[in-house]
Amino acid sequence: MDSANLPVSWVDLKRDPGLIRADFSGYKLSLDQFPSYIQSLKTPVRELQPSNTQYGLEHIKLFSDINYLTFDMYSSDLYQKRFMIILQGPRLCSIDFYSQAKKFTVCENYPTLPIPPDAEEREDRYPATISFPDAHYAFVSNGFGRLTMYKTGERSTKTAWEECLSIEPLSICGVVSSFVIVESRCVANNYDVLLRSVVPGERASSSGPNFMNKAVWLSIINENGTMRLGDIRSVLCSGHIEMTTFDRSPESLIVVSTGDLTFCGNETDTAAPEDEEMTIETGIEKPSQVGKKKYAWSQTAMDVTAVFTCAEIISKKDVSLSLSATSVHLSVKGVVLIGGTLGGSIDPTSSTYTIDNDKYENTYFFGTYILDY
Repeated sequence: MDSANLPVSWVDLKRDPGLIRADFSGYKLSLDQFPSYIQSLKTPVRELQPSNTQYGLEHIKLFSDINYLTFDMYSSDLYQKRFMIILQGPRLCSIDFYSQAKKFTVCENYPTLPIPPDAEEREDRYPATISFPDAHYAFVSNGFGRLTMYKTGERSTKTAWEECLSIEPLSICGVVSSFVIVESRCVANNYDVLLRSVVPGERASSSGPNFMNKAVWLSIINENGTMRLGDIRSVLCSGHIEMTTFDRSPESLIVVSTGDLTFCGNETDTAAPEDEEMTIETGIEKPSQVGKKKYAWSQTAMDVTAVFTCAEIISKKDVSLSLSATSVHLSVKGVVLIGGTLGGSIDPTSSTYTIDNDKYENTYFFGTYILDY
């Protein structure tokens, strides 16, 4: 079979959040022959190994998850596939593959990434990463704590990239650290970027973790073509982060992990336009606000438990619960916590809830089908 006629799906190259369901068992590998083609490069690809202080299992997992070859789905079609890599320098480079001719073209006429002069001695470092939220913009991390947004124009025409936003250092909950880009997207002409890093753990006891995973969600606001940093939200995980990705809605984030999760409150950049450049260039950090967990959700093969933290002490009379086999409506003091139709059946007679001062715990037991949350 000619590889040019093979069906192409973005799901084949990137995890699809829409497939993350309770009954989703995983992707299936095809045993069909996989065509491969080779193209040599004049300049080697830039590879970066963990430093002496990045010795933890979480560092190894994060480094191994980084893909040096980034697929540009927005500038690709059935006959032409475009990829981006980072060469030594470090310098951006595009690679086009023409499926009918089975040939490559390589272009190195792209920006050189700024790196600190002491990059070789930096212990907190990651490989540079690229992400494309749409057909006209790109996000690039230099691996040393600098995030840059470029206006690329139509990338198929290989126009010059223009820098439209640069953030360095990026302070999250009062801490500055390096990061990699996991994902980016464009929703209603504004942009969201998802970052990941591994940070030292706060060991309250000998059993505490040496390192923790951090996921950071940045909102970039487009004001008539001028980009500025908006909300900064972050999640700390004391265990492994198996996967983190944006949900289909712009208000939600999916984190699949082990260990406890800690949520940091929103840090909104409210600097005036004339002050914004000073904040970014001089690295003035805004004080962070750490918020409590709004809820915690856990699920087994038999039940699902949701624990909500309320702003004040509650009693039974404050709770309104309506539960059937296929729907649930829960509110506390008139505020709806859960409401809607369930994706599967539960046993309402076995489902329970408990109240402990400012915490509300709700447990549902599955019926015939697994619950789709």
